[in-house]
Amino acid sequence: MALRVSRVGSTSHAALLTVLICLSVLTSVIIVNFLVWNADNHADRLSAASISGAIDRERSRISNETYINAHWNDAFAHAYGSLDDPWIMSQWGTPIALSYVIDAKGRTPFAHLPSGRKLPLADLIGPSALKTLLASVPANEAAVRRRGDAVVMTGKAGTTPALIAFSPIVRENGPATLDKSSYRIFVDIRLLDDKLLEEWGKGFGLRHLRWSGDGAPSGDEASTGVRDWSGALIGTIAWKRLAPGSLAVRELLPVISLCIVSFLAVAAVIARRVQNLSRELTVQSHSALEAGRQEREARLLADSDELTGLYNRRRFYADLESAVIPANLNAMTVGWIDLDRFKPINDTFGHLVGDRVLVEVARLLSDTACPIATLYRVGGDEFAMIVWLDGKAARKSLGTSS
Repeated sequence: MALRVSRVGSTSHAALLTVLICLSVLTSVIIVNFLVWNADNHADRLSAASISGAIDRERSRISNETYINAHWNDAFAHAYGSLDDPWIMSQWGTPIALSYVIDAKGRTPFAHLPSGRKLPLADLIGPSALKTLLASVPANEAAVRRRGDAVVMTGKAGTTPALIAFSPIVRENGPATLDKSSYRIFVDIRLLDDKLLEEWGKGFGLRHLRWSGDGAPSGDEASTGVRDWSGALIGTIAWKRLAPGSLAVRELLPVISLCIVSFLAVAAVIARRVQNLSRELTVQSHSALEAGRQEREARLLADSDELTGLYNRRRFYADLESAVIPANLNAMTVGWIDLDRFKPINDTFGHLVGDRVLVEVARLLSDTACPIATLYRVGGDEFAMIVWLDGKAARKSLGTSS
């Protein structure tokens, strides 16, 4: 039984070690996957922040350029006259410009598009955007000068997302006589088209930066939304994920694999060593248990009478010596039993019959003695008894039992 328990314990230890190793590997895999996922998502967030920053930079640039074109004495001198003036075309009619001059009611006296069309501004950006534009201009010429930059709205020019910058055309100095009822407003439009996205992609290291249109980005793409002046989504910019965490894992995969194999090899050596130690401990435990059992059996044989099974003379005197102390003298009784006429039985019927008589006497004594009595065979036909009662109680107990 002890050996079987030891073997079960050894198996349990090995199974526990295996479970711990598996948990360690699983935990490591989960942690690495989490770090990779976090690094990849962090890269996507940084890329989205870079795109947002690029839009803000374009916003600041076009705001400054528009204000410079509108806050100018020469512009004031020509814009409030005939817009067929060659000066107007030379300044605001460059080949790549999308420039407008509108009046305070939103009408389009001057329009320049690269295509050569003269599309009214309301048709290009939509009536709602034009209405918001007119409501957002500063109240008067003095307010325009104090502001120091142009207002910029995010919207669409046709179907293309764009930044729409506008500022009333005013003098750099002098009397401030204009207001919302008399303004002519310079409008400059910067398209956020694929060409501009390509430039951003090269600058930020983003591959395949594009407008995703109505289709959702693919699984290996990240994206960020762009909203217009009203908060409505006007488009989604998508790009190939940078995935620095995944890339790092792929590059380090040989090293990681080597580390995992080394860890498993060390774990296997430890597991084998633990099993060997468990086996050695099992063998030692079994040997110790067997030695203890043999010692107990030897001690029992040394203290027992082989014929009757009672304790022998050696055990009687040993028990008597250990029990005879002053505290026990009034609580212990020693009895001595000698069989009369036993020798004639041996002489007449032989030793086999005599041995049977001794065995029967031992049985009768065991049956009649009280439970707290210890019996001994101390000689050929002599028996002894130690009872843990005083003399009177012992006689009474023996008499009652008999």
